[in-house]
Amino acid sequence: MTTHRQLGYAEVGDLTPDQAGRDEGARLVDVAEQLRERGHVIREVAAGGSVTGRGVAVTDGVTELRAGTYVFNDLMQLGAGSAGEDDLALTVLCSVVSTRQPGGATVDGGSKTFTSERGADGFARALDREIVLDRLSEEHGMAVVAPGTTVTLGERVRFVPTHACTAVNLADELVGVRGDRVETVWPILARGKRA
Repeated sequence: MTTHRQLGYAEVGDLTPDQAGRDEGARLVDVAEQLRERGHVIREVAAGGSVTGRGVAVTDGVTELRAGTYVFNDLMQLGAGSAGEDDLALTVLCSVVSTRQPGGATVDGGSKTFTSERGADGFARALDREIVLDRLSEEHGMAVVAPGTTVTLGERVRFVPTHACTAVNLADELVGVRGDRVETVWPILARGKRA
């Protein structure tokens, strides 16, 4: 049996992500036990989501954690409090293709690179500077560059996406980097596929 609960549901109330995860796991384990007492075979108890996953993971009786974005985290997880800045592992490297607009820049990553999901930080934000992707076409992103922040034509900027799942699904491969060194390249075998 399985469930997937996020903090957006009304019954979560003021619970922290970890509390909501422990609550979710405990509820599902309780239902599984009641079904087992009535003679039903319940082998797996799968619970969790990217936000509640850590709390579910410490719940006795849960056999599988169903959390996807936790592998990379993203701006949604940062906003929900289930990840910190140091947990953001997925970035998209874009080149600046125009700096004609004062306080703005255009990069070579649009809705075919990121997602059409807009968050509190736009569609994505730069990893190390105050640059936010505010608008997207299919191939390009229009960024707002904070006063005092400079970008130059041809420069590469690393952006953290609002939603990591979609950004990965839109890519052909992931490049694993440690520091300035490329360590591995993984093909995205499930690119564009649905279950």
